[in-house]
This record gives sequence, C-alpha cells and structure tokens, in this order.
Amino acid sequence: MSDIDKVKRIQQEIEKLCKSVEDIKRDSSSNRVSEMCDNLLEKIDDKMIEITEYLEHLESLEIQKQRELLHEAKEMLKTVKPKLEELKKAHHE
Repeated sequence: MSDIDKVKRIQQEIEKLCKSVEDIKRDSSSNRVSEMCDNLLEKIDDKMIEITEYLEHLESLEIQKQRELLHEAKEMLKTVKPKLEELKKAHHE
C-alpha cells in the first residue's frame, strides 16, 4: 500500500468515527450510549496512536503532503473526542 493510499484509508476511517459520534448523538436515548462512547473513545485513541506512529515514519521520509493530511486528520479527532466525552458524561448524569 502506498503512503497516499494509507493516508486516504486513515482519513476514511476517521470520517466513519466522526459519523459514529453523530449517530450516537441521534440515538442518545439508548441505554448503551456509555458503552458506545467507550468503544468509540478506544477507537479514537488507537487511531491517534496509529497516526502518530505513521507521522514519525513519514517524517523520516520527509513526505510533506501525507504529513499535512495526517495532521489535519489528527486535529479532526481532537475536536471529536471532547464532544464524545461530553455526550457520554451528559448521558451518564
């Protein structure tokens, strides 16, 4: 898999995670919200680790475009994670 393909795959996975957050918000009446939030938070943490490791790899190759795309993806995750944690906390109260 080329570097570009891998970055695109990671971005698609992040888009799915973000969509899942929206799905949970719509289904907030479910008694499984906390469990679904935990599951997504774990996936987000795993994806952050994968991106960080891949960024280190790309930095060693000095591939600027992929690095920029991954930094954007990581920022997207950073904005989604607090929203998800807030949703979980609000539903748990």
